[in-house]
Amino acid sequence: MPLTTPLTTPITPARDLEYRLSRLDRISTPESFTGPAIFVSGCNRGGTSIVSQLLAAHPEVRSVGRGPFNEGQYIWRRRWRDWSRHRWALPPWRWYLQRDERAATPAAVAFFRNAFAEAMPSPGRMLEKTPANALRLRFINALYPDCYFVHVLRDGRHTTASLIARRVWPTVAPHQWVQAHRIALKDLALLPQERACVVRYEELVADPTRTLEQICRRCRLSWDDSSGEAVLSTARQRLVTVEDRWSRLPSLTRNYALHVIADLQRSLDYPLDL
Repeated sequence: MPLTTPLTTPITPARDLEYRLSRLDRISTPESFTGPAIFVSGCNRGGTSIVSQLLAAHPEVRSVGRGPFNEGQYIWRRRWRDWSRHRWALPPWRWYLQRDERAATPAAVAFFRNAFAEAMPSPGRMLEKTPANALRLRFINALYPDCYFVHVLRDGRHTTASLIARRVWPTVAPHQWVQAHRIALKDLALLPQERACVVRYEELVADPTRTLEQICRRCRLSWDDSSGEAVLSTARQRLVTVEDRWSRLPSLTRNYALHVIADLQRSLDYPLDL
């Protein structure tokens, strides 16, 4: 006798996602986390390293970053390899590396929460910086629903010039800056604004005290004489005048870069001077 009704309700993509996200609460936060995690994102060569290094100087913060750039990319690469060589915001690498809440399966969440917990040097507020976090802000938000985001902006001209100095092709570098920030800013707008902080590298250099205090207060880090001085003393040591690579680029390269970055550069109130 044929069945006239299905034995179970069909599982649609929307219902499956809702079910998987509802299970995330069952995965506990490790005791090494004394407060919400902090994730730093931005375009590579755009100021994320110095921002993470300064935040890591805060007494409450424990960075899981390694190497001279203080990156946690080694953790992400254990599951999602990145062979893009500074081009992760562009196809074909973006197609593989971009993740949202649909990737937050219980297995993926358990894997990354365990990996980050194991990387913690001691109990504290975890800090993880990888520029390519710009591609997975929504995934990170599902991974740690109470975390804070610090997204770093830098003038597209100087970021492009710095990327070129790192041997990224001049025809690719400005597109990397545009796409990294377009993706990140769009996703940040979907997240609770009280947990998102957009920082301009230029403002950090011009007024480190004001900028760092704003970041810390937004991330619910203490800012008193002791903690503030720990961060600011590191800033006095590490914030240096940045080399002007933009003006030394060939005029043809600068004109091409300005053509690519113009719309976003203008919308972010950055200059378009050649």
